[in-house]
Amino acid sequence: MTDVIMVEQVHLDKIRGLQQAGVQLARKYGEVAVQALVTKMAQEELETAIKTLESQRHQVTAEVEQKYGAGTINLETGEFTPSAQ
Repeated sequence: MTDVIMVEQVHLDKIRGLQQAGVQLARKYGEVAVQALVTKMAQEELETAIKTLESQRHQVTAEVEQKYGAGTINLETGEFTPSAQ
């Protein structure tokens, strides 16, 4: 049978410190991963909102051009100026 050897406290403390550091890094990594996921989801929602806005803008532009023809609108006064043909 082999004799049991006691590890010095200084070595035990170093090993425990390394284990604790590893646990903390894993926790922080998880937090960053979750934040990245939340950010990605928010980005996807904003991209969808931008696409919806662009679609609405094109629809309104088509409606206005169909009714008034090509031209410009002064949004302050509401005046429409037809494009020169």
